[in-house]
Amino acid sequence: MYLAYKDQPNLLAQLDLHNTPGQYLTEHFGFVPLGMTLHVIFASESNGQFVYNIKEVTIVEDHIITIATDNMEITSKEDLIDRINALN
Repeated sequence: MYLAYKDQPNLLAQLDLHNTPGQYLTEHFGFVPLGMTLHVIFASESNGQFVYNIKEVTIVEDHIITIATDNMEITSKEDLIDRINALN
């Protein structure tokens, strides 16, 4: 899971901490400013195929972002990189 900040090209933050009691992921600094628009990126690879979802959100207080499995798409590594690079 990653965050790509809108209007900040080439900047990705990894959601790298798992809160076990709350069952959620968080960015290691623990906060994203309210009102910030960003893309939440889920990506996973198996046998050279990537399953992914990219969701644009604007952060509000107590925001919980859910990515449902039925919203996943399958693509190649190169296509996923191109999609992430095209985010603005």
